[in-house]
Formats: sequence, structure tokens, C-alpha cells
Amino acid sequence: MDQESSVIAADIRRIFADVPPPVHQLDRAGLDGYLVEYFRDRRWDGVDITSLRASRGDSSSYLGELKHQAPDWFRYYLPGYMLMVLQDNVPEDEYQINAVIYALMPPESHASGRKESGHECAEAQNSFQGLFSSYTFQQKSAIASFVRHQIAHRGHYAVTCESDMNEDARRSYNSYWHQFNADQPKIMAPPTSSRVEP
Repeated sequence: MDQESSVIAADIRRIFADVPPPVHQLDRAGLDGYLVEYFRDRRWDGVDITSLRASRGDSSSYLGELKHQAPDWFRYYLPGYMLMVLQDNVPEDEYQINAVIYALMPPESHASGRKESGHECAEAQNSFQGLFSSYTFQQKSAIASFVRHQIAHRGHYAVTCESDMNEDARRSYNSYWHQFNADQPKIMAPPTSSRVEP
């Protein structure tokens, strides 16, 4: 793990250390049984790539399922997922990295091309902001640092070519998370080359 990844991981551990689990049980209707089994009696800092791969369910969907069906549990486990991406030996193309970045993308930064009405856009944005409203500014700042870091990293592996930058992380940071990292500017997309090869 590089120095920047280590610093961000240490901040996440410190800032989220005392976050208690939600008061209600996770095994509510509508959640995948394997998901409930995986998270049963697991602290947020117990999420790791080895145990996720060993889970009998589709662990790539766990974070998204929590986000949409059990948002309080999503907020509880999100720091563990960020730590996993930063410190575990997660391959650069691991779907868990994409799941974390996608979960942190505000609706308007999705590049789906789907057109929504102004009301639908505002409603989706309010829902997204509400999802993170119970976090403190310091916790949101730690998330912002993580998202910014992932622009030029895949997990804890540094990206060596500008064209390989994580565009989803860049859009996510620039459209929402940058406001919690005032000392860090927005990250512009790498310029496209207009040079024509002979």
C-alpha cells in the first residue's frame, strides 16, 4: 500500500471508529439471505475481500442492496468497504472497487445517458444527499478523500497512465464530494489528444 493509501485508511479507521451499528436487525424482509448471513455479527471494520469472496451469495451486489434497502446499514458498512479497497490485496479489476465507487456517485454524475425530468433529478439528488446526511462533516471529508484518491488509483494500485484514470470517481468527486475537501480542487478530465498519427 502506498503512503497516500495508508494515510486515508488510517483516517477512515480513526474517524469512523466509534460508529455504532443501527439499532434494528439486518434480517428484514427483502434482503438476500446470504447478505444477511455475511453481515450477521460483523463489525464494519470486518469487511474484507477474502470473506466477501467466500460468501455464498453474489457479494458484488451486497453494498448496492444495502444502499437501496437498508440505508442505515449501508452507512455503517461503507467505511469497511473503503478500507477493504485501500488495504486488501484487491486486484485492480475487482468488481468490489467499482461497487464502492458506484455507491458513492450522485445521480447526476452517472453517465447512463438516461433523461429524467427536473422533478425526478431533484428527487434523486435529495435522496442521495439524505443517504449521507447523518455523517459528520469529518466523515464526509474522509469519504471525499477516498473518492479523490480513487481517481488515480484502482484500489491501492496507482494508475500509471492518465487515460486509465477512474472517470466514475472523477465525476463523483467533482459533482458532489469535492465540497467536503475544500483544500483539494476539482480534478479535470485528462485532455484528449488531437494529434493525428502519420
